[in-house]
Amino acid sequence: QLQKFNSNEQVAMSLSICSVLITFFVAEEVFHVSGVLAVVTVGLHFSAQGHRAMTPACEHTHHDIVNQTAYMCNQAIFLIGGVICERFLFESHIADGEHIGRLIFLYIWLHITRATVCLLFWPFLKRSGYGVTFKELVIVVYGGLRGAIGLAMGLMVEHNHYID
Repeated sequence: QLQKFNSNEQVAMSLSICSVLITFFVAEEVFHVSGVLAVVTVGLHFSAQGHRAMTPACEHTHHDIVNQTAYMCNQAIFLIGGVICERFLFESHIADGEHIGRLIFLYIWLHITRATVCLLFWPFLKRSGYGVTFKELVIVVYGGLRGAIGLAMGLMVEHNHYID
């Protein structure tokens, strides 16, 4: 049975959804920085501080709405990414040996760069927060930006006509 929202829950849901959309567009259009990373930053802040402004019932409703929205967006991003990959691989005829070699080199180079940065900051990471172990550092190096956020950023780069 569906429960009726009270007005405070509706206002909280509207504000949280609008804050995400406004953050994205202001970051992209006004400050010319990554809207995806700006939204991730807002999410981190909301996880740390913002949820305290909600009642437990409102927080539960917010959690349900955000989870369902995230699931739908995740599915949409992977569907769009698959369609665009198919276009690049089979319609543009760019899947030749040279391009595949460059992709492999880029993949290895990104891991080397990420490993270097993580190793440089490991002494700090070991002593702060939960304390990162070497096993966790290896996971951070390998994990990188995988999944929907990395794919969304890649789709935005592909869509940007100023980047060749």
